[in-house]
Order: sequence, then C-alpha cells, then structure tokens
Amino acid sequence: MIRLLPLIQKKKHIIFDYNGTILYDTDVCLEVLNQMLDSHQQPPVDETTYREHFHFPISSFYSKIGLNFDKENFDQLSRRYMSTYLNNVHRCKVYHGFRDLVQELRKQPVKISILTALNHDALHDQLIDFDLGQYFDATFGLFDHHALSKIERGHELMQHVGVSAQETIIIGDTDHDLEVAKALGIDVILLADGHQNEERLRKTQATVINLNRKAE
Repeated sequence: MIRLLPLIQKKKHIIFDYNGTILYDTDVCLEVLNQMLDSHQQPPVDETTYREHFHFPISSFYSKIGLNFDKENFDQLSRRYMSTYLNNVHRCKVYHGFRDLVQELRKQPVKISILTALNHDALHDQLIDFDLGQYFDATFGLFDHHALSKIERGHELMQHVGVSAQETIIIGDTDHDLEVAKALGIDVILLADGHQNEERLRKTQATVINLNRKAE
C-alpha cells in the first residue's frame, strides 16, 4: 500500500473509505450475507459473484441477489446484518501496509480522514479496537444502518476539515466512492482489492490500482 504515496503526497487532505479499503472484511460480509440468504431460502453466493454485484445503495444490492423485502423489510434486514457483522468484525484485519502509509503521510502537513457508509458509532468503536484512531483528523460515518449514500456526509466532512477540493483526494474500493468524488469535486483512486472487482471498477474510467494486498 505504501506505493500509493507518490500518487497522493501532493494532496493536503486524504480521505479514506473504511470497509474494503482500510479493513479487509469481505469474507465476514459474505458470511453474514449468506446467512441472510439462507434464512430467505435463497442459495449462497461466492466471493466472485459478490464482488461482481455488490453496489450502493445496499437495498438495491439486497434485492438483486434475492433477499425478499416482503418477508423481511429493509430496515429489519439492515439491523440483522449489522448485528451479526458487529459480532464478527473482530475477525477482520487491517490491510497490510496501511499503517506504514499513514505514518509516512503524517510526516507532511496533511489532513487524513475517513468517510464511510458504516454507522458512525460502530466506526468509532472499531477504530479503538483496531488501534487506528490516532491516524485520523476526522472520521465521518453515517447515523443509521442503511448504508445509503456518503455524499451528504462527504460535504460535511469537507466543510469540517476546511481543505479545498483541488487539494483533496478520496481512496476507496467501490464505484460509489467515484460518485462521492464527483459530487465533492475531488480526485479519486479506486483500489481493486475490496468489495468490487477490478473489471467493473475499470469500466468507470477512474484511476484503478490493484495492490494485491493481504491483511495483517
């Protein structure tokens, strides 16, 4: 991950997505999703299928892979998913090289933030559990469990940090991070190691990097 440094070191504000960008949690997310599919009498999906189809808003993704909102509404599904996920997130790992990258960035006058669809309180707890909180100037999650869109919170983050859009870049792992970047008027790098595969990310015409990362 340290080889991202030349691509971002001229920026004054680096925004990181969290799930799939800092924290490798695809395996756990897939396990939880398959438990929910099983409860709806739907076949499981493998990692390849998951990364081909995962997208925001999550409600649309759930519907596409076969979860029945007539049987269990989206709010119920979201709460059940998050409860099970949070009970298992301790099994996840921080991506190899992330700490080295932010330690190098910290040698410069740069702001480092998180913008994530994860619930804000859950994010706060996880940053403590994974010993990551000291690396960030601002951490912005959502205030519910529905994982809708990060754009509104992104505007709030930009105002909070106070660095211009021209000097800001977001690093994420999904096409929604590109949508956020466009809405905020900032640059973006998409990493093809998280919740969406490289092929679909490259179709966005964004800068895409496959780091072939491993978790710590």
